[in-house]
Amino acid sequence: MSEAVDLFEFDFGVGVPVAKARTRRTLTARGGPANCIAQWIHLQLDGASEYENRPGEPAFSCWAVLVYPWAKQLELRAGERVTVGGSHDLCSVNIWTLGLAR
Repeated sequence: MSEAVDLFEFDFGVGVPVAKARTRRTLTARGGPANCIAQWIHLQLDGASEYENRPGEPAFSCWAVLVYPWAKQLELRAGERVTVGGSHDLCSVNIWTLGLAR
C-alpha cells in the first residue's frame, strides 16, 4: 500500500564484512487496508544483470517474499505515514512496525 523503499543496502564488492545495522524508514500510504510488511530482495549482480522477487510478479526462486503480519489490519488514508524499523546481525533480518507517523 506504499512505494517500495530500501531498508538496507549491501555492497559485497568492497571485500569487508557487513557491519550490524539498525534503521527505520517512513512509508507513505496510497490508501486502503494494510495488514503486513512485505520483504523481498533486489540484487544488482553487475552492471547489466539484476534479480528481484517483488510481490505480484512471477518469479521462480528459492527466495520467497517474506511477510511480517500486524496484530490488526489498519485502514490507511492516502498520505498517512507508517514508520517501519529493521535490524540485521549478519545472520538474520528483523523487521517491525513502529506505528503511524503523526
